[in-house]
Amino acid sequence: MFKFIFIFAIFFGIENKKTSIQSLNNRLKTHEYEISFSDNFYINREAIEGIEFSLISKKDEGFVSNLNLVKQDISVLDLEKENLLHYTKEELISSFGKVQFFNINRKGFFAKFHNEVNGTEIIYLQRYLVEDSFIYTITYTGDNTSFLKYEDEVKKMMNSFLITSK
Repeated sequence: MFKFIFIFAIFFGIENKKTSIQSLNNRLKTHEYEISFSDNFYINREAIEGIEFSLISKKDEGFVSNLNLVKQDISVLDLEKENLLHYTKEELISSFGKVQFFNINRKGFFAKFHNEVNGTEIIYLQRYLVEDSFIYTITYTGDNTSFLKYEDEVKKMMNSFLITSK
């Protein structure tokens, strides 16, 4: 009986590399959009040119995973919405090779791909969303450890993104 309890304790005492999905208790809201995020992330208050907002993970060691939003005016481009999304997919494949696309619809899609930066494999998860004359690109970046740790949570955060101005 003792042997069974010991094995049971060892088996269930092993730390899971994925964190349980945290509730999205926090919200970043502007006159234009809003996104909910978990307590595992905080808002980076430093202004970064071209980035609407940046959320940084609190618990990473080494590479710090982050989620950010870039908004681009597409009215200057001579492309319809569907063609822009198709062109964006082609550019991702051309730049990164193997890209996994999912949740594809008329307004956008998700993309997941890998790239090596300074000897570290970085995984990217992006959500592209076209609304009116803008394309919103939400990007989550993490190394192997942090990406797997937060992937489900970040997908939930990305799906909470809403455009509030019309």
